[in-house]
Amino acid sequence: METEKGVEADKSQKDISPAGSPERVDEDEASAGRKLFAWLWSRHLIAAAVIFFSVFGVFYLANFAHFNFDDHELIVNNPTIRDFRNLGVVLQSGRPARAFSYMVDYALFELDPRGYHVHNLVWHTFASLLLYAFVVRLTRNVRLALMASFLFAIHPVHVEAVMSIAHRKEMMALSFLLLAFHAYLFQDKRPLLAPAVAFVFFVLAILSKQVTAVFPLLLLFHEFLRKGRGVSWKGLVYIALLLTLALSALYLGSRFSIPVLRDFNIFGRLKGAMIEELDFGRNLATAFSYYPRYLRFLLFPVHQSPVPKIEFTSFGRPWPWLGMATFISLPLAAFALRKNYVLSFSVGWIFINLLPVMNWIPQNSFFAERYLYIPSAGFCILLAAGWDEIYKNGEAISAKTHALSLCIITYLVVFAVLLGPLALRINVLWPRGGPYLMERSMALLISTLLVSIPFSLLFIMASAGKWPRPLIRRVWLELPVFFIVIGLGLILAAIMTEWLANGRLGAPLVESAGYLERYHSFIRAHARPGPRAGSSLLMASGTPLAEWGNALFYSFSGAALYLLFFVRMVRWASSYGLGRSFYWMTFLSVTLYMLSFNVARVGDWSNEIKLWSSVVAEDPDSLIGWNNLGKAYMDRKRFGPASEAFKEATRLAPERADAHGNLAVALLGNKDLDGAAASFARAAELNPADASSRMNLANLMVLKADSGKDPQGYVKAVDLYMEVLRIERRSAHALYNMAYCHYNMGALDLARSEAHRSLLIHPGFDKARLLLEKIDAAERASKTK
Repeated sequence: METEKGVEADKSQKDISPAGSPERVDEDEASAGRKLFAWLWSRHLIAAAVIFFSVFGVFYLANFAHFNFDDHELIVNNPTIRDFRNLGVVLQSGRPARAFSYMVDYALFELDPRGYHVHNLVWHTFASLLLYAFVVRLTRNVRLALMASFLFAIHPVHVEAVMSIAHRKEMMALSFLLLAFHAYLFQDKRPLLAPAVAFVFFVLAILSKQVTAVFPLLLLFHEFLRKGRGVSWKGLVYIALLLTLALSALYLGSRFSIPVLRDFNIFGRLKGAMIEELDFGRNLATAFSYYPRYLRFLLFPVHQSPVPKIEFTSFGRPWPWLGMATFISLPLAAFALRKNYVLSFSVGWIFINLLPVMNWIPQNSFFAERYLYIPSAGFCILLAAGWDEIYKNGEAISAKTHALSLCIITYLVVFAVLLGPLALRINVLWPRGGPYLMERSMALLISTLLVSIPFSLLFIMASAGKWPRPLIRRVWLELPVFFIVIGLGLILAAIMTEWLANGRLGAPLVESAGYLERYHSFIRAHARPGPRAGSSLLMASGTPLAEWGNALFYSFSGAALYLLFFVRMVRWASSYGLGRSFYWMTFLSVTLYMLSFNVARVGDWSNEIKLWSSVVAEDPDSLIGWNNLGKAYMDRKRFGPASEAFKEATRLAPERADAHGNLAVALLGNKDLDGAAASFARAAELNPADASSRMNLANLMVLKADSGKDPQGYVKAVDLYMEVLRIERRSAHALYNMAYCHYNMGALDLARSEAHRSLLIHPGFDKARLLLEKIDAAERASKTK
């Protein structure tokens, strides 16, 4: 028996082949695991590269932008960010995370705006990458995550947030919010560490922008979708703690004057009687009436003014009710889609993140594009998820639907790539002010629409594979054909536009010489002084032939490359099914649409004068528009146009002291001393606490006294400097100026005392030291006499 067992044992050993040995199995599994890991990370790296180049490619004009809008108050005129010894003061301010980032910027770039704008792009890229990782964690679908993050990276509704340094808070808030959510999703593996890290990132998020206080609601909704209606007690307690923190911040900010919680004071802009006089019903009706605009801008983010004109309404009109119906429909849709986690969560994300920006109690604007930065992440996930369903369920697309979609989408793409290059050169081809038979932009639109019809048929045939086989097989042959076809389309569109606009059949007469002179004159007039004065000098060629060469090389070839990519992707995807083809058609057309809007809007935000000129053109009664237009001209030392802009601001708000003060500074730069003095006096009259206007008015009186125009100027100036010191007791400049006046009046003892007091406050005040030397010399001279 033992022998038989031994024989059986030997046989069993011989039956095991070397390839199936346990050691070899372990090695194969390890090798497969390494290959899978490398494959996944290669996809992630490709996704990261796509996001990075998308952001920096779309927003490259940020390199030519300057400080704009609130950037001057927060950065240029903010001395606290210039020294890390002021860190305590910065951390006690509202939104301290953003303020600390400005300190880092100033340490690296001082006041060069390029570094600040690049920092903004870094935050936007970081937020886009975090969104990609977040969607991968939630769905395990790399394709869906890449599409969602790519759409988020290029969405035109983000232009205001990305191009304005002051709105960096939007990108920082979303980044920390996503980091907190990422940390929370690790709670199963790290039950103690993950909630603690999530709590830290949540605090950083609300210190970037208070709207992220809705994070506990997002977690609650996530748990509801993941576990049905039941939520674990552990998760519920943690969410309750975060919700308590958010509510405590709101309570403390509204109850007490805590600097770090200043932005949580929802009644901060309402004073006493204003709360009693506020019509909450009218305010709520206005908030609901603008709610659909948020959803419209997620879909169609056309040009939007940075300061949109808001019209108050009431529930007696239909728009608030339409907004309320839209408001209610979002949570209902999220609930109806609850079996599909991605769709339901993305709709819920939009709804929850729009809650704090609806201006329930008036403290901000009822609508602003930057408010959509965080909610748009949910929209991008929703759109990508819808595309992904089409990708996976291609059999749902019929052949007729696919063919009709191909015709419509190809026509729109061809129209866009023909219109874009000509629209960019409309001022060269058809200069403003010509005796045109038809308005030039309308002529261009009509001609491009008509020319696009026959040319789109060619590209439909190319997309469907009905194209000569050598061209289909060889991209280096197909590209020149696309180049020629696009070139012919653009030439025909230009000829037709010339016929509609001028009644002349032929190519437009390129007026490049005059255009270039006007362009360079504009740059010289608008360039800021300093190291960035010539950064926007994008020199053109100078001759009609070279101008057409530029159009051919840059515009025609770019359009041809895009169409080649579009046709080849549709052709490739069609071989895998109609669903994939439809997926790529719609994705590429939406991408082109978003990129087109981005180019136009980034261009607006990169030029302050153009931006604020468009604001006041759309709304001539925009106080903020005229004020910021004046500041933009002032920053370029163009005091004449600045004075005109500030005059409009004082006309719109004659009771605003700051408007009169700005006008006075512009008039002073324009050498209108009497006008400046009158405006400074008016500003001081309107605001008893305005030390700056009093100081400047006194300085003007000193100038008149120095020139001999007003012998009593020193006496009047001293009285005003005394008023300044009553407002700002430690004003070294006011003390020095008083000392200067007394020195010129012969009161040397008073002059010495005031100069010494000035140096006690500001020991490095060289002018005060020089004045003391003059006083000593004057006393010695009087003694020798």
